[in-house]
Amino acid sequence: MKITSFLEPIRDDGSATTLFGETGTPMLGHSRRIKRSMSLGKAGAAGKAGRHQDRLPDPPPLGPFGDDYDRVTPSLEATYLMIGDRYDPRSLALHDMIDMTDMLVAGHVITRSDQALLLRGPTGRGYSMTTVTQPRNRIAEWQDYLAQGVARSDLNAVSRATRALGIFGRVAATRLPI
Repeated sequence: MKITSFLEPIRDDGSATTLFGETGTPMLGHSRRIKRSMSLGKAGAAGKAGRHQDRLPDPPPLGPFGDDYDRVTPSLEATYLMIGDRYDPRSLALHDMIDMTDMLVAGHVITRSDQALLLRGPTGRGYSMTTVTQPRNRIAEWQDYLAQGVARSDLNAVSRATRALGIFGRVAATRLPI
């Protein structure tokens, strides 16, 4: 027996030529040739040769932009809609107004000076701490202040009240009717 007959089951090329003194059947019986294992990519390509491959595309690279590039920022209208869904300027306590103005600043809708204007109130001296939890109609307060400013011809009061009413009015406009 020759060495090539022992190697028959593991030959790469699949040749089954008989040598002088050998039979056509290997000595180990009628076993099949041992196949090499294929990588997953080759196995999938060999199994789907000529057919469309059903796989999801690779996600786009994140790029060098960092977290700020992938962050979604809501529009001004969306910010007003979210805030109007939560707060009603016609019935707003002081602690709710603080939360509301913080959300408006975070959404880049108003500036810190606008926030200070709203939190100081029409008088400009701030609200009384005894009425922190009592909801009040903030729009009516600023409308009264606007009417007094117009009656006195106080342009500073008119511009402050107009700015505050513009902010409160946009929040109130997004509210659903009761």
